[in-house]
Amino acid sequence: MRQWHRRLSIFAAVFMFFIALTGALLQAESMLGGDDGPGGPPPAAGVPQAPAGVSDEQARALLASALAGVHRQSTGAVLGIELRFGGAPTAEAVVAEPQMRRIRLDARTGQLLDDASKRGGRDLHGILLDLHRGAFAGSAGLWISLLCGVVLVVLSVTGLTIYLQAWLRRRAAGQDRFVW
Repeated sequence: MRQWHRRLSIFAAVFMFFIALTGALLQAESMLGGDDGPGGPPPAAGVPQAPAGVSDEQARALLASALAGVHRQSTGAVLGIELRFGGAPTAEAVVAEPQMRRIRLDARTGQLLDDASKRGGRDLHGILLDLHRGAFAGSAGLWISLLCGVVLVVLSVTGLTIYLQAWLRRRAAGQDRFVW
């Protein structure tokens, strides 16, 4: 078991270091108030006020206007769209063209507010997340990332097993202290 533990750890060390580093950078970015990531900004202190709701008819009209705006901006298929009603209603859409792109529109008028492809690509959070997941290397990177996760579980189990075996041997020899 010790031999397998050593072999797997040598293979995984470089990838695990990279995954740990990018995970730490994502956490630092979150704590330092960089890009707020997929969850958006943290809620304000105190009792949060619920945003004004919209009726089904208003939501349908906003969605229709946003979809019309998406189709004016892109000839690709709409992969997803999200309406946000807090403050001025906005729509964020992901469209498929030769490359996927994300655009943000005013949901009332369908006017373009932001296009990630026009400002030079993704934001820092998206880049760090792709590096962390291995997505920058395509499907091979995702498989390596998955394999590293499985190897980490195996290393944890084999390491604990090796430690318990050593501790039991020391205990049988009359040395009850932990092996540190």
